[in-house]
Amino acid sequence: MAERAKKFAGPKLPATLGNVALSVSEYTSKDGVTSVKGTQLQNGEELTVQLMSPARAANMMKGRNDVDDRERVRLWEDRFANRRELSEFADRTNDQGVKPGGVILLNNTRLDFSDRQYYAQAAYGFVSDPEFQAAMSGTVSLSKFSDGSMRLQVYQPDKAVLLSPSSKDEAQRAVKEAFDVRSPVGSGVMARTVIVTISEKNEEGEAQSKAFYMRSASFEADLGNGVQFQLSNGFGDTLKRSQLDSNSAAAAAAIAAATGVSAQIVIDRMSEAAPEDSAAVQRIYDVVKSGEASVALTPGFTVPIVRKSMDNLLKRPELFHSGSFAGAIAIAIRGADGGALERPAAYAVTSYSALPKSAPEVTPTPAKEAIRAHERLLSAGGEKPSSSLQSRPPARFASPGRDF
Repeated sequence: MAERAKKFAGPKLPATLGNVALSVSEYTSKDGVTSVKGTQLQNGEELTVQLMSPARAANMMKGRNDVDDRERVRLWEDRFANRRELSEFADRTNDQGVKPGGVILLNNTRLDFSDRQYYAQAAYGFVSDPEFQAAMSGTVSLSKFSDGSMRLQVYQPDKAVLLSPSSKDEAQRAVKEAFDVRSPVGSGVMARTVIVTISEKNEEGEAQSKAFYMRSASFEADLGNGVQFQLSNGFGDTLKRSQLDSNSAAAAAAIAAATGVSAQIVIDRMSEAAPEDSAAVQRIYDVVKSGEASVALTPGFTVPIVRKSMDNLLKRPELFHSGSFAGAIAIAIRGADGGALERPAAYAVTSYSALPKSAPEVTPTPAKEAIRAHERLLSAGGEKPSSSLQSRPPARFASPGRDF
């Protein structure tokens, strides 16, 4: 009897999913109620969701000092009065619909234990037309500067890899991929940013980790149709075109040690480096090359932002003071004329969980996430996930430099 009850209960499902970015596969309608089915960008898992009715929301969202049932339903009716229903997103004649392959954001998604189905409070269009737009998911970092500029970066801790001098070919392949400027969405190019984490034991035998950054280099090039800004492609080309500071030089030294590049090549790219800075870079190179320190690489992208979207982002200060958060960005990959964009650009940002309205005491950062990914790799014996970028088409152009 207990076994039959267990089978009836089915697999254990999370009670709350929070904010979900769902890549739509299909819409279905039954008895006038529309459901959306798709794959969560957060974790790749399949999900089917409906929107809560006022009565269901009143039942699922009870508070401690709540009003009576009838008043609670009325309050939810008011809240949902201007809500867009899933049937509107499914309508192919609706300019604001979301086509299969696009992405819908589902707010406050929860499991109703009475029927073991998931329901969301509201839905929003994120990627309406997959022919013109796309989404990226990962650890998002959004910064603003005194000159009014912004920097949007997306890191992929789930694709972090350990680099080992004893496996030079594997290290070179991982580094080549991390500095490959082919955009993961659309057919253009996108600047790369990598976090290099180094872990070594102190005199007490305790592991200590540090994180360093290295980014694509921009440069002017005449490709026959006028001078244009281009991006370095590959580690060798990035090294060749960069003036390194102590942070980026440390990252480059660790990569160089694992891939068989001379330390002197890295030091030569340090502009007017003090002797102690050169010595510090040489030490990092030596401890990585000797195996005394473990080094991991967390890949990422620096994504341009559509100018008219910047004002909307400024209205959401929690996106900036949170340091970094798990989330997604929506990216335009084609222009209004249908032409492919050479530099795909972001027009929206979302977090998978509610962000604090005031700055947290301890700010999460991409570096902390990269260090945690490094620790997970070490505890798992260094196994790395398979890459989704290996099947990408050849680059439209390749800058001169080393192969990786």
